[in-house]
Order: sequence, then C-alpha cells, then structure tokens
Amino acid sequence: MKPCKIVWHNNSPQLAVGDDCSSSDSDENDGEESDDYRSRRASRRSAGKSLRSGKTVKPTSKVVRPQLWPHSELNLAACSKDVTYDKLMIEEFVAGYATILHSRKLSTTEKQAREEHLIHLMYLAMTYEWHAVLAYHGAVLLEIERGHAARGDSFHHLDARILQGHFKSSAPSVRQSAPKDSRPVLFCRDYQRGTCNFSNDHSGLLRGKTKFLHHICATCWARERKRRAHRENSEQCP
Repeated sequence: MKPCKIVWHNNSPQLAVGDDCSSSDSDENDGEESDDYRSRRASRRSAGKSLRSGKTVKPTSKVVRPQLWPHSELNLAACSKDVTYDKLMIEEFVAGYATILHSRKLSTTEKQAREEHLIHLMYLAMTYEWHAVLAYHGAVLLEIERGHAARGDSFHHLDARILQGHFKSSAPSVRQSAPKDSRPVLFCRDYQRGTCNFSNDHSGLLRGKTKFLHHICATCWARERKRRAHRENSEQCP
C-alpha cells in the first residue's frame, strides 16, 4: 500500500486524489457486517428452500389427533402391501379394525367406543352399500383427526350426507323410489332417562328382539320426525 500524500487546500489538510490509503473509519468497521449484508446473505442461504402457500392446503391436511386406520393394521401375509383404505372389502376392514381393538395402547373408554362404532357400522352395512359405509367411517375418522369431534359424539350429519341414496340393490324398484330411509327409527328409552351405558347409537333388546336404537329425542322424533341429540326432558327440547 502506498503512503498517503497530504496536500494543503485553503489552509486545510486533504488526501491527494488517487492515492491508495485506508481511513480510520474503514479500519474500525473491518470484520463487521452491515444489516443489509447480513440480510442478503440470509436470502442466499434460504434460496432453494421451497415454501408452500396455505392456498394449497386441504381440509384433510390438518391432523390434530392421529388415528389408526384399519388398512394400516392388516397382516401382510394375508393382504397385499399396496392395499388402500378406499379399496377395503368388508372382511379386510373388520380384520384391521379388530386388530386395532387388540392394541394395548387403547384405554378402556376408547376401546368401548370403538366397539360400539363397529357394531353401528355393521348394522349400517345391512342396509347401505359397503363403499358408502366405508366412506362414512373414513369421514368419521377425519372429523376426529381434525379435532372437530371425539369418539362417542353423534355423527348424524355424516349419515345424511354420505349414506342417503346408497341403499343395497336387493330391491332396486322399491329402494330407488324411496326418498328417505324406510327403516323404522327406534329411540333408546334409557337414553331419555339418562341411564344408558352406551355413548352412541347401539343395538339392544326391544320387546325381546334385537333392534338398533338411536340416541335421539323421543318427543322431537314423534312430533316433527327430526333427529335431535338432546333428551326429551332436557331444556333444549322445544
């Protein structure tokens, strides 16, 4: 580095133009990074990292409470490793579901709720096509995974949206002409009194025969034919 040449101009010392000389300010800033430099360097480091916009997120992407799905618990010695939930036959579904019930990770309460739900599904399969029942169960699991519902809750809103119109084809001329489910809706008397041991719809004895009983308000159903989840003596009953 050439030595600095100082000239006098108007009685004031100045550096000569073109001379190679470092000022004391530059010496003090040597080794330090400006905020702008650090920002540019951080931008270069983040280049190449893909960021995904929330615009592409689907409702099913948000999982708050992961659930066990029947197809993931099947024995590969009996089923293909490429089996998917939407393609499950009823035998495969029950096998996978029963395997979940044998898990030691389940609490007594959750196991009971799962058993009641399986009974409910099999009763639905007597009337509705299996693919619709399978889709209904998948929707229930998604509601639970997303934190919108819990086991033991009522899922009547899914019944109406998914199952209606998918009756079994054993009597197509009759089933297709019926706009609604023609099965009798039977309410649980113990539920009305608040003494039922089941947390959801279930099978039970009625006049000595096994029937499927609903946890709905008996009064609302008798007067308006509307399924409401409150009890007939509750304050919610109109």
